[in-house]
Amino acid sequence: MTDSRCPDEEILTTYVNGHIDDDELAGIANHLIDCERCYATVATKARLLASRGQPATIAPPFALLPALLTGAVIALVLTVSLRLLLW
Repeated sequence: MTDSRCPDEEILTTYVNGHIDDDELAGIANHLIDCERCYATVATKARLLASRGQPATIAPPFALLPALLTGAVIALVLTVSLRLLLW
């Protein structure tokens, strides 16, 4: 039995395949942060696609975007700094 707040199996499959509409994308991505059951379902579906040679198209939860962007900016700054030092 699933929690009434959990998306159904079809929606999670659509999410993994990257065909989810923008209105549902944020809600599902953020739901996965708190719901281990749905996260496990999405991970299983993504592994299944990968085993078939098909990449899963999964958006990161919006709560992680600041951390991802910060990491990308730090990597860029370090790369530029290193190039300037070596130049």
